Amino acid sequence: MHIDALFGEPGKHVMDFDLIESQFRHLMRVAVSVREGATSSATLLKRPCRSAAGPRVSK
Repeated sequence: MHIDALFGEPGKHVMDFDLIESQFRHLMRVAVSVREGATSSATLLKRPCRSAAGPRVSK
């Protein structure tokens, strides 16, 4: 996949930069937690399925 595909047609597999910007602090906290071993990637993959009321990052 070429990086240009990420910036393609609106509404079709395009990165939501507004969502990334609004949730950036949370994303970085999660990344640090995984890096430091405080949580596992498997736990992160299970969590969105259990909690539909969680932050939009998981959608």
